Amino acid sequence: MRASLSTLFVCSVVVFSSSLTQGQMSFQGLGYLPGGTDSNAIALSDDGTTVFGSGSSSSGQRAYRWTSATGMQSLGAMAGGNSSAGYGGSADGSTAVGSGSTFGGNHAYRWTSGTGMQDLGVLPGGGFSVAWGVSANGSVVVGQSESSVGSRAFRWTSATGMQSLGSLPSGTTTRAWDVSGDGSVVVGEGSLLTGNRAFRWTSATGMQNLGVLPGATDSYAYGVSTDGLTIVGSSLMPTASHAYRWTSATGMQDIGVLVPGGYSIAYNTSADGSVVIGTSGTSFSTRKAFFWRQDLGMVDIQSLLVSAGLGSQLSGWTLTDAYGASVVNGVLTITGSGTFNGRSEAFITSMAIPEPASVTVLGLFSLGLLRRRRKPAAS
Repeated sequence: MRASLSTLFVCSVVVFSSSLTQGQMSFQGLGYLPGGTDSNAIALSDDGTTVFGSGSSSSGQRAYRWTSATGMQSLGAMAGGNSSAGYGGSADGSTAVGSGSTFGGNHAYRWTSGTGMQDLGVLPGGGFSVAWGVSANGSVVVGQSESSVGSRAFRWTSATGMQSLGSLPSGTTTRAWDVSGDGSVVVGEGSLLTGNRAFRWTSATGMQNLGVLPGATDSYAYGVSTDGLTIVGSSLMPTASHAYRWTSATGMQDIGVLVPGGYSIAYNTSADGSVVIGTSGTSFSTRKAFFWRQDLGMVDIQSLLVSAGLGSQLSGWTLTDAYGASVVNGVLTITGSGTFNGRSEAFITSMAIPEPASVTVLGLFSLGLLRRRRKPAAS
């Protein structure tokens, strides 16, 4: 299909059969912190029970941790600070990371129930830092920090402190978005004269440039599987960003879009790398949360839930972004953000993943001749 964009484009539309019932699916809005009016979810534990994110509250912007037993609980702020944001959570549900205000500016933090918010500082010469990802047990934190030589991706442990991962050859700024379960593989992007490039870093290989999709100009790596072998993100094509899934065997695989001619971004992947989640649309206002699996392709999460009979529970909702995924005993749990009656709100949903036999092809339709036209890419 990639080689024939200027010719007739044929698209398969799929839905899931009625074998998926309400009993196999659930949906819940996570609400708001006390006094808050908005919330978003950004990470999910591997067992699907703990959500991390941020929301407004009567005390200002706060990072939170949610479970069904405790509800949404504020993680507070750092000493001298009045705001915090949550950007990552550990697979075991014990550790949150993000950024918060301090006396010296915004700094990356690591939070546990025992330590509270721990200021991770900045690289030498820097004034700000932010933590984007954390290892499975919470011992390794990654992110970006300003430094004397510009913005740099960092890796932090209690033993080493914050260490710069450097830059790509002939590159400048770098950012680390995620880290593998054992903390050994870091992914992110770095800037080159020719554009941004997704990277995979290990202590043995250094920063490895993952390239771009065919015909693309830039790439970004946002998530990595627990074993460090599967990476997901987006690559900027001539018309819009396309989500990709990368392994050493396949390279960058374009996983498509929900609407032909639109854009897609993959934010994360399940622990085993089989399920990819993100957002896709034709503009910022039309974006929809999706999940993808090799045998199913890209699936609109809201449409799937509605088709399974959860339409009344989703009344007033628009599910726009999927950020965290968990697969346990064939059940896929996804957390993300949407709007409920016009207000931003975090959500969590669970479903039995259908087998290929339960996918019904509705039809094929011609979309006419597609022409490559340069236009601003959605993001």
